[in-house]
Amino acid sequence: MEIGKISNNENKNKNNLYVKFINESVDEDMLRREFEVFGPVSSVKIQVENVQKGDKEYQVHRGFGYVS
Repeated sequence: MEIGKISNNENKNKNNLYVKFINESVDEDMLRREFEVFGPVSSVKIQVENVQKGDKEYQVHRGFGYVS
């Protein structure tokens, strides 16, 4: 295999699924459990945004994420 090239077998294991309209009550563990019924899940990431309110900073759920 050449450097920088991915074989078909390796490429199959590195797919990311974009998931949108995720309810704010859903966390990464819940999302992982929902997708594990379809097969092994290597990673889950729900996107958050840091928001400043007064002198405090909060992380706000952005409603989408990725499952690999």
